[in-house]
Amino acid sequence: MASKSCFPSKGGKMRPSIETLLLIALPASGKSEVRKCLKHAFTSAELADLGIGETVDLDDYPYVEFERMVNIACRSLGMSEIFFDGPDGGFKNPLEWLVLIELLNEDFRNITEQRHVFDNHFLAVCDLFERIDRAEQKVGVAPRLISFQPVDRVRLIDAIVAEVANPEGMSAAKRLIIEPYFWRRSSLDGCTVIIEFSRGIPKDSFLPPEFPFGYTHSLAWLSPEILETAFVLNIMVTREDSIRKDKARNVPSGDSTMNHGLPDVVREGAYWGDDFAHLCDAEGWLCFSDCGGMEVTLPAAVFDNTGVGCTDVFRRQPETWTSEEVAPAKEKLQAAFAKLRAML
Repeated sequence: MASKSCFPSKGGKMRPSIETLLLIALPASGKSEVRKCLKHAFTSAELADLGIGETVDLDDYPYVEFERMVNIACRSLGMSEIFFDGPDGGFKNPLEWLVLIELLNEDFRNITEQRHVFDNHFLAVCDLFERIDRAEQKVGVAPRLISFQPVDRVRLIDAIVAEVANPEGMSAAKRLIIEPYFWRRSSLDGCTVIIEFSRGIPKDSFLPPEFPFGYTHSLAWLSPEILETAFVLNIMVTREDSIRKDKARNVPSGDSTMNHGLPDVVREGAYWGDDFAHLCDAEGWLCFSDCGGMEVTLPAAVFDNTGVGCTDVFRRQPETWTSEEVAPAKEKLQAAFAKLRAML
């Protein structure tokens, strides 16, 4: 693995010790809340002590929500639903878990790429269709969006664009269309890229998980560019914690990243547990094989958010937080990042 000590970039700024952070956990564990804490509860100097720079956030959830939007549009138009088994069902093809990783790989590659700014939402949806088709091809899934007859494809895109025009809040999927490539930066100097995703294993399954479930297989599909500089932070909760917190956050809101619920069939079919601990060695390193069969070892730390936890405060607006409320989470994050930096 490449050295993770600070080094000057071409622009003269120092890259942070932690250039890429994989933020992983069961649903509703507090991942988005931790990102919010890092962004608003720490000073720049405190972040530097953690090894964190200005954060660039990548997340696969908006793509899941966009695919749900496509499914709903298909159903309303009398077309066969593409991605999910009904409005509350899981993926029709489990390989979609790897499609999401491939989309994150592309996002990571494109952070500093100058992309076309679309003149309208129709073209932005077309671009998302092409990206999903391309990602599906890479993981061995027959692309389905391109298979529509041109007239049906236009009808489908028009239905999605009409939903985007709905004034009820800015959902994660809508933002992909209204602000394509909103995570772009002119440079990564002084930045830490945080890549957030959840993976799990079905109910009544065994470890190691069957392909393509769990971190075992999704981590393996991450690009070499990501794995080369990646550290891992796992937000630890129990299954019971995840279920309770998920039900509590499932309320109508304009922010669908912070407020969305998991259908029971999806929880049982994909998130009944996870394989994070299964991949950790005695010293806490995360060990797995990439999709080319090469052994990968990543520094990993755990943020214990079991029970009541300490991240619920970050569901509120930052101006309402008190120093006493944010202190427990800050202390846990400081301890976790100290462990990661000690593994350099």
